[in-house]
Amino acid sequence: ALRVGLRMRRTAMVLVGSGCCVYGLSFTAHFYGARRSIGYVPFDSESLVSGRLFEEAREAVLKLADPDKLDTIVAINLCVPTASGVPLRLLPKELNGVRILGIDVPGFGTPTHAEAKDVLAGAMLQYARLEAEQGPVQAPRGGRSERPTVTLL
Repeated sequence: ALRVGLRMRRTAMVLVGSGCCVYGLSFTAHFYGARRSIGYVPFDSESLVSGRLFEEAREAVLKLADPDKLDTIVAINLCVPTASGVPLRLLPKELNGVRILGIDVPGFGTPTHAEAKDVLAGAMLQYARLEAEQGPVQAPRGGRSERPTVTLL
């Protein structure tokens, strides 16, 4: 039986944070070759203190959770939502067969967007390690090739 955690071929990202952090990390992500669209849940002081920000992040994830298009949604709290305790851990772990990962990035004290990218990469690699420890990964769609391959993380 295939574990849900191994189906990560089609992934969407949703960033929750201030405009400058989202711009900096999306620019860095494109610079480092991800070249993916990144969803963004903007906020202001009122939505942050009222708890509406979590609801808006939850709504964004729920709208994206289409198993015909995605296997995984990674929702990322940037510095202000992380410091304010916006609870991504309360998002469902799976919805309609789409896996949902919530990651908090403690951006305060991280002086550059490039370093924030490293913090985020470390958090995502932690998830990958936990899954790798659970056993073998899913075979490639077209089956195994007779030619050698290299996988980069």
